[in-house]
Amino acid sequence: MAVAVLFGGILGTGGDLPLIAIQILWVNLATDGLPAIALAVDPAAPDIMKRQPRPRNESIFTRRVLGLITIGGVWSMLVNISIFVWALRSGKSLVEAQGLVFMTLILIQFIKAFNYRSDRLSLFKVGVFSNKWLIAAVLVSFGMTVPILYVPVLREVFNTYPLPMADWIIVVLAAVSVFPVLEVSKLLLHRNSNNQSH
Repeated sequence: MAVAVLFGGILGTGGDLPLIAIQILWVNLATDGLPAIALAVDPAAPDIMKRQPRPRNESIFTRRVLGLITIGGVWSMLVNISIFVWALRSGKSLVEAQGLVFMTLILIQFIKAFNYRSDRLSLFKVGVFSNKWLIAAVLVSFGMTVPILYVPVLREVFNTYPLPMADWIIVVLAAVSVFPVLEVSKLLLHRNSNNQSH
């Protein structure tokens, strides 16, 4: 997303950026705060006893992990830039375009938090509801974000607007798109990793 912010001005949007500084700060706080702490107490993967021991010198940033991080980041960037450009070209104001990007990015990060719990297993195998702390963290973070859209004083500070239902649908559909992308990527990267090990 940093790339989107840095290069948003060359996308035919008149030099406007997808997010302002305080919005970026809130995205980091909401998505890297409580959810990150909750991931620290994530239950062990269901297949952990079936895995071969890791080589002693292997980094936690394996090719598969780096691949997933890259794919998730690039997809998030593409989705948010597309929404920003579309919003401006469809007649929405800059505040509305930035508001759409703001909420889409936050929801994408929440979905990625669930999906990144395993670099090899589908979220359905890991268990969508197996980490109660993560669910609570996401709900609390989301609950703290919603007033930014609807409380007038906070709207002024964060330069947002009250999303109508139609815009919420756009935000949710755009954010959810990262889920199948990461699920398919896990499958392909896992197969590639197995082929290289044989």
